[in-house]
Amino acid sequence: MLTRTRTAALFVSCHYGANEPVGLNAGKRFAFTLLTVVLCFYLDPVWAYDFYTGKTFRVTGTWSGSVLHAERVQLRDSQPDSKAGRIVATIGAVDTNARTLKVGTLAVEWNDQTRFKDVTAADLAVGSPIRISVLVRGAAPLLATSFQQPSDPVPKDTAELTAEVSQVLPQSGAAITFRMLGVSVLMPQAGYNTVESLTRRQDARRPEQPLQFPVLGRPLSITGQYEATLRKRRNFELDDALEPEKRTTLDHELTIELFYPVNERTFLFAEGKAKYDVELRRTGRQPSFDRSLERGQTWVFFDRLAGSGFGLQLGRQNLSEAREWWWDTDLDAARLYYDQGPLHVEISASQEVARTSSLERHIDPEDKRVARLMARGSWQWARKQTVEVFALRHHDRSRTEANGVSLNEDDEDPRDASLTWLGLRAVGDRALENHGDLRYWADAGWVRGREKRLEFDTDNGVSTVDKRTDAKVRGSAFDLGLSWRTRLPSRPAFTLGYAQGSGDDSIEDGVDSAYQQTGLHSNKWRFFGVKRFRYYGELLRPELSNLRIVTAGAGLRFLNRSSVDLLYHRYRQTRAANALRDASVDADLTGKSRAVGEEYDLVLGLREWTHLDLALIASTFKAGNAFGSLGGKRANSLQFELTLNY
Repeated sequence: MLTRTRTAALFVSCHYGANEPVGLNAGKRFAFTLLTVVLCFYLDPVWAYDFYTGKTFRVTGTWSGSVLHAERVQLRDSQPDSKAGRIVATIGAVDTNARTLKVGTLAVEWNDQTRFKDVTAADLAVGSPIRISVLVRGAAPLLATSFQQPSDPVPKDTAELTAEVSQVLPQSGAAITFRMLGVSVLMPQAGYNTVESLTRRQDARRPEQPLQFPVLGRPLSITGQYEATLRKRRNFELDDALEPEKRTTLDHELTIELFYPVNERTFLFAEGKAKYDVELRRTGRQPSFDRSLERGQTWVFFDRLAGSGFGLQLGRQNLSEAREWWWDTDLDAARLYYDQGPLHVEISASQEVARTSSLERHIDPEDKRVARLMARGSWQWARKQTVEVFALRHHDRSRTEANGVSLNEDDEDPRDASLTWLGLRAVGDRALENHGDLRYWADAGWVRGREKRLEFDTDNGVSTVDKRTDAKVRGSAFDLGLSWRTRLPSRPAFTLGYAQGSGDDSIEDGVDSAYQQTGLHSNKWRFFGVKRFRYYGELLRPELSNLRIVTAGAGLRFLNRSSVDLLYHRYRQTRAANALRDASVDADLTGKSRAVGEEYDLVLGLREWTHLDLALIASTFKAGNAFGSLGGKRANSLQFELTLNY
């Protein structure tokens, strides 16, 4: 789960596209700009001292005598027990007879109640990496409640401490020194990493020590990644009577990110992307390629305004949640946060104000003049146990063309809608002592509103509205699942899930009872492996609409940070219809059977290197009777991903 800040932040867009009016005159735009400048450079930094004591941090650093010099400080969720903490480090000294050991300057004892998970007392040797859960006992040595092997390699002389800060010590200059687990932690510069969850996507890794240059006395960090994706797909049209359709593509994406702290509570972030997508092979067509530049996230973030716990961010930002069942996308948006202990609330308003790619002439017609109001609230009612609520209001204010109207093919907008989504989620991890770990999730969603749909007849780049349908939308969906990771060698894990979206066989009656997801979703998560994947199928990639999906999976962890997952999906329509919403397979359904088919996915993830990630995904889909005479045909895909982080 991503690190969440315990601050409240208000995010207001500062991009104004030349082709899209946003309702602000020049005077108001000047006021927004002036406010940004004032907030950037005139906020008093002394309030930073109020935001450490009593909060839980994860600190990674190196020992210098009795002080831990912090290289990375992350705000974490509160622990149920304020005296509990965790240490990940190498053992400096050990006395098994006295049941004591030392990590840096930290002294740790254990007793008969201390649990040993995948290690024994004989494994506690000098120089060995160890993960220790501890309790603070005043002046007495820390008491170990459990020992286990760290999940990641531990560099020598490096320690990771997670605990509540008990005291902030007076310090001259910009540095901060505080106490946790009975030792002093020195931060060279005031301010903890409150913006990590805003700058990092869930699939991305960035180096602990990025490339930095001093600018006006503060570090400008440069990070990013290069990603190459090779995709091979076969017979996605399911018609291999003569020659199966084959397509091979190689996509390159270079991302550059600039991060600059104006002061300890004001941050600037800018992201740009360069893409080069090559079609190496395609049956019946000449290979093609596209080159483009894209604007990514670009924002300024003001943290803890006037010591109030509120903040302000202006710019394009990423809105995401853990399972991406609701949303994971970049939007020009304004967002308000509130965090108090285990309670987290955020509200955002968004509307696209400019094109995102050099390949586009203007804002995508499907996004033009679409206003969204989004809200999410979560409550961590116990350690690693969370309940969440979601809400989204989608209002498309673009013009809906009448029957017979002609327009450029690139300007087609097949749907205009005013929809409201509401949803609930429960998600968490539970330790089963010697029986492993259990992860569960339960999502439920409802959508209501009205939608106008257009069908076009296209000829020589000109599209003419052939049919227009207005309908009420009344849909619901749920997704339930369990993953169990055992204590056996390689930590095998097993998953079982079931998802269902309500359906409709026809909207000619003026009511569409099929559930539809928000359009901002990605449906990506990971169970107990290192690689996130599309949990409804990497090949079919369906939207949860008029569909029932049974998922079974098994996975293994191997080496230090690598995993393999094998997944099976069975698809059936809720009500027999002649189409699947947003599925990758191109063949038509007959509407006479609900048996869509089944899919197998093999997902291999390798993260053994500091800067390099590798992934291999192989999938096969077998069509069911819903495809009529094409039932039994297979589509196959193979995908290789290389990601270089810097």
